[in-house]
Amino acid sequence: MRKVMNSIISQNQSAFIGGRHIADGIIITNELIHDAKRRKRPTLIFKADFEKAYDSVNWSFLDCMLQKLGFCEKWHLWIQEGLASATTSVLVNGSPTDEFKMSKGLQQGDPLAPFLFLVVAEALNGDKLSDMVDSINCVVGDIPFKYIGVPVGANPRKISTWAPVIECLRRKLSSWRCDSLSFGGRIILLKAVLSSIPVYYFSTLKAPKKVINLLSLIQRRFLWGGSEENNRISWVRWDSVYKSKDEGGLGVKNLGTFNVALLGKWRWRLLEEENALWRRVLEVKYKVNRINERRGGEWDVHGSSWWKELWRLDTMGIGSEGWLSENIEKVVRDGSKTLFWHDKWVGPIPLNIRFNRLFRISGDKDALISNMGEWEDGEWKWRWRWRRNLLAWELELLRELTDTLQGTAWLVWSSCYNWWGIAVPQHHEGWNHLQQHVELFSEEKSKQAWLVTCLWPNISKDLWLSNPIQACKRVMTAKA
Repeated sequence: MRKVMNSIISQNQSAFIGGRHIADGIIITNELIHDAKRRKRPTLIFKADFEKAYDSVNWSFLDCMLQKLGFCEKWHLWIQEGLASATTSVLVNGSPTDEFKMSKGLQQGDPLAPFLFLVVAEALNGDKLSDMVDSINCVVGDIPFKYIGVPVGANPRKISTWAPVIECLRRKLSSWRCDSLSFGGRIILLKAVLSSIPVYYFSTLKAPKKVINLLSLIQRRFLWGGSEENNRISWVRWDSVYKSKDEGGLGVKNLGTFNVALLGKWRWRLLEEENALWRRVLEVKYKVNRINERRGGEWDVHGSSWWKELWRLDTMGIGSEGWLSENIEKVVRDGSKTLFWHDKWVGPIPLNIRFNRLFRISGDKDALISNMGEWEDGEWKWRWRWRRNLLAWELELLRELTDTLQGTAWLVWSSCYNWWGIAVPQHHEGWNHLQQHVELFSEEKSKQAWLVTCLWPNISKDLWLSNPIQACKRVMTAKA
């Protein structure tokens, strides 16, 4: 069932499905609220909060939804049998009663329960949602409101937004008397408490420096045995406490660095999840067709605070400036998803910076690699488009650019497509081309092995070096 959930459940459901993240809904809602406020546009937000969600699932309705989503009769019988065979009992004065069967609801801990609940909740994504709102008892709420513990629509720069996190840390640490624990016990408890702090806060909001300092103060007081009324001497610099044990520290988590690292995951997901709903919302809102590392810094001046902070991560002190974007390179395949000028695919510097003069007079600054040329008699020919004729010194730059591109990994990969017929599966001569060029590849097998293993993870380097024919057979059946 897990394999088909991604195709039958709507994109706006982000929980319990592989490849989606429950925090996606927070980002989408925050961006929509920010846009509505900026444009002063009246907006209705309908928040469905399920009370005792699993207990209220009606089995007949679940069966109806399974049928509507295309599950066969055998699946219906399996699910019905699994639900009907479940029994439970109640503790009365500490003793369990006789077991009895249930007539509705899903069992907590059942691995199928999250998927079955999503099937039921899918009914709320239909066109009749507005009619349902009129027939149920809705309560008018305010913004910000909480979703999975995070205040949606709140200003992350305000200390009041972070009050639940501060109170959570203070309450968990102050509930233990420092003098009743050894120093080692306080370290263990400190690490355990930090691991239970609401992660969704730190993965969707950038904490102000004042909040980080306040959280660090609570940590320090607890570790050294102090309190709000009575400070104790800090025997070691707090920066040393943050270091790992291998570096002579205590391995306590730095919440500021932790916050930046979690936000950095969104930057990575921007590059990886091209078809995700939350990414498409950002593309529409900020009027960009493609979000990539270099151009992403040109954020809209009217963007949300989350969006702006996301592109300032390189300067937030987790490492050297550019610690994130400078360490990301694009692995090019057929060139249909890589921007020729803006992406870093030939060395560590994008071509729009390395050959800025040519970029400025280019006729298509947002061109993809695959649109910058074509195959002609088995050889790749670049098709340059300029806004005017090039001057003599610009022609020299063009020759330098062409020399730079000659022999790049992308050209090797593209010629693999061209030779082997993988790009066009119906090409009946694909296998013949593949066999003919095994000998050519064998001349430089050691140089090509790394490319093959990167493109096709199911092809090992040893297999390519020892038996290229067998490796090629796997290539023909693999999805590149």
